[in-house]
Amino acid sequence: MKIKELSDLSGIKAYTIRYYEEIGLLKPTRLESKYRIFHESDLLKLKLIKVLQYAMFDLKEIKIILESLELEPSSECNEKIDFIIKKKIKMLLDYINNYQTIIK
Repeated sequence: MKIKELSDLSGIKAYTIRYYEEIGLLKPTRLESKYRIFHESDLLKLKLIKVLQYAMFDLKEIKIILESLELEPSSECNEKIDFIIKKKIKMLLDYINNYQTIIK
């Protein structure tokens, strides 16, 4: 699918998809005409990116997670992902505690 179709299906603007490609989150196939061709897996990645952003992961963290998903399973890979996720959980719990204090 071309970028317009991917944008329509994902609800993410084409310029954002181009930016995600620029920083290495997406790696579409390029035709000789230089058109980008995206696959179903790119749509799934965009959905995962949206979920991770909603959970307050930044793009650097998201890139590490996406790259890890493409690797063979290993303890090093698991440790890296585990560290990122535990760090994010701690940050979110701190936010929750701060907001609960404000509400009181």
